[in-house]
Amino acid sequence: MCGLDKFVVDLAACEYSCRRWQMSGLPCPHAISCITFKGLDLESFVDDHYKKDAYLRCYQEVIHPLNGPDLWERSQYDDVMPPPYRKPSHRPVKMRKRGLGDDDNRSQTHLSRRGQTQRCSNCGAQGHKKSGCTKPKKKVSSIPFCYSVQVGLYLLVLHNVPYFFVSVTDPTCILASCQGSKKRY
Repeated sequence: MCGLDKFVVDLAACEYSCRRWQMSGLPCPHAISCITFKGLDLESFVDDHYKKDAYLRCYQEVIHPLNGPDLWERSQYDDVMPPPYRKPSHRPVKMRKRGLGDDDNRSQTHLSRRGQTQRCSNCGAQGHKKSGCTKPKKKVSSIPFCYSVQVGLYLLVLHNVPYFFVSVTDPTCILASCQGSKKRY
């Protein structure tokens, strides 16, 4: 089974319903897992064209060398040359052109934002982002937070980033804010 699709492996006929085995002569991963599960010899299911005997039969005859290009007959026509290079007037394409067998989905893990309208995080309106918003930017209020501290030496951590060391002898409320610092954690 591959996803929701089901394929049938016929080990006796060396066939697999996805037809990759018949086309290449090599068992596909699903057939290999079936063969190893049955405890059979994997090499017996490989097509004979991939074996050493077929290779030796192919090259048992003598291959006679050919003359090099210097000894070829000269033609009365000009040599065939590649077409002249023309520099394109537009930006170069970064992604390769997709073929017929390529998946239409560009990513299996990310969803496309096509068809969705943008929403501004500054004013909440649709149709633009925060960077293109014409309304004045909201000021983020740095509300100090209260952190109760017991007696002793403690390390206050905001999002796994050490903020400061505090040594207190009486339990009080420490107000910590990002005053004077533009860095946000």
